[in-house]
Amino acid sequence: MLSTEGDVYTWGRGLYGVLGNGSNTHKLTPFFNEDIRAITEEDEGSKIIKMDSADEYTVIQLKDGTLYSWGKNDRGQLGTGAGIGMDMVECENIPTMVDLRDEDEVPKLTKKFAMG
Repeated sequence: MLSTEGDVYTWGRGLYGVLGNGSNTHKLTPFFNEDIRAITEEDEGSKIIKMDSADEYTVIQLKDGTLYSWGKNDRGQLGTGAGIGMDMVECENIPTMVDLRDEDEVPKLTKKFAMG
């Protein structure tokens, strides 16, 4: 759940790291996610504007367009560049940034320093 203050609370079945708390444990009551708070406290552009979650994943979008995802990732469905596991279920159990560049594009960080 995304609060009106921009804080993320998660609860329920924790399989595949879907709660984003660094584990696969279940939580029966809503808890505040400190890892996400750390991401959003960096600057004003880091405010969460959208959140989507389902049975096996969660994704947040920040004001600056950055995406973070976590949860089941055995087929690379989170877009983090990991996954494609053959013998075991892979997951991201903490919020992980999704790299939104094209294959021919220079990483965002490199572009920033090249222009500065």
